[in-house]
Amino acid sequence: MKTKLLTTCLLLLASSVHLSLARAELVIRDIEVIDLGTIRPGTNSWASDINDAGNIVGSSQTQPGGSNRAFITYSGLVGLGMINIGAFRGGDSGGAYGINELDQVVGTSLIGEQDSYGNEVRRGFIWEYGSAMRDLGSLRSYRGVIFSSTASAINNIGQISGSVGRYGAVWDLFAFPDHIDFPHHTRLSDMDSIAPRFVRDINNSGQVVGLHRSADTGFRWQAGVFEELASDIEGISPASGIYGSSASGINELGEVVGNISVWDGSEVYTHATFWSDPSTVKDLGTLGGKDSEAYDINDFGTVIGSSEIATGETRAFVWHADFGMQSLGTLGGDYSIARGINSTGQIVGTSETASGERHATLWKVTYGIALDIDIRPRRVRNTISPLSSRNISVVIFSRDDVDPLSLDLETLSLGDKEGNETGIAREKSGKNKGNPLTEIKDVDNDGKDDLILYFSIPELVANKDINKNSKQLYLQGNSFDRGPVLGVDKVIVKKPKQLFY
Repeated sequence: MKTKLLTTCLLLLASSVHLSLARAELVIRDIEVIDLGTIRPGTNSWASDINDAGNIVGSSQTQPGGSNRAFITYSGLVGLGMINIGAFRGGDSGGAYGINELDQVVGTSLIGEQDSYGNEVRRGFIWEYGSAMRDLGSLRSYRGVIFSSTASAINNIGQISGSVGRYGAVWDLFAFPDHIDFPHHTRLSDMDSIAPRFVRDINNSGQVVGLHRSADTGFRWQAGVFEELASDIEGISPASGIYGSSASGINELGEVVGNISVWDGSEVYTHATFWSDPSTVKDLGTLGGKDSEAYDINDFGTVIGSSEIATGETRAFVWHADFGMQSLGTLGGDYSIARGINSTGQIVGTSETASGERHATLWKVTYGIALDIDIRPRRVRNTISPLSSRNISVVIFSRDDVDPLSLDLETLSLGDKEGNETGIAREKSGKNKGNPLTEIKDVDNDGKDDLILYFSIPELVANKDINKNSKQLYLQGNSFDRGPVLGVDKVIVKKPKQLFY
């Protein structure tokens, strides 16, 4: 289920330039890549979606090289691991694709039948804890063709997106009337108004998105109203350059993500794409490779998907207008892909391990407010001498959206983000002895008090890893009222031999 509440937008600071910002921008403080494992003794698994409670669904092998079963993991039930939802009786494979805030799960399963062409027949399902899979049904067989169905996402009011044969479909568990071809517990939209299309996602308003198979274009649809997604990307001629488009995810604002394929005269490349509305399209680019694709978006415009990198491998990414596309990393291998994101910005998908297996993966992202900092203020070069016994000053500038005096000083540290951190230096004497060494001053003369912190250089450079010629230092910690914070600035660490010139 891809319906998300307002979530964090992200910004990764890359320079020390003092900017005056109109709103509180956020940063990625940390990304923890978590291996969700498999249904043992299976060796491979895939995660498809995550809800706001952190419950995750997907598919896993149950034996090495064997068939798959749909699974769910509950974040609050530590130690249970993947719960095998199973497959329909007679079928030997299934996968879960969507979950809503009520923990209702949808997906598809083989039913153990083949049509006259030898194709395996699938059925969309809905599942809830304590009950068996319910078949969402399909069209009646026609001239030996048994139609398959697939359920791709479910919203919080019982509407399910997917496909039946070559028709896009929206099941509505609480609507009328019954469809003559389908089980009595399901209701179906007028498929003729969506066909021939594949529906991939649905929001709480009942808007669905997907692919128009005949025209090779992405669309947004609601209650019979069809909107084709624009493909006039700046710099590309629609008449000669656009090869096709497809939509994969939609949020509560009606914003859509997917991809556009472009013919460059010699080959087709595909780029992740964002539609703020059906007529406004943005190319999200890549991580340095040729192709990328977006799969989901939450309500603050945070997009996830996969992209080639310069060396040709595939990496899961997170994108936002504030910072562009960033890699989420892997479990140690050369492949990862992100499929779902929830309201807190936690992301699920698949990643390759160092041993070459592909496992369902959770990217646990820690976000924070971006601080505007300057190490050694008013100096052109932020030079640190490893042999110095002094303190180094760091100013946190006051902004309309950030008050440095609201920071929890006990949590603030300065380091190289490799685990080498030092806390604020302490007063050595006087009535404030033992308190954090700080100063309040209007450093940039804008009429607002800024906060200057002092850190011990000997403690900062105690680890030899920081004795490099140039690097970035990170100020991180927490505020009392806004959560985690992070600021970044560049420094130059002198080599010892430079000190004796």
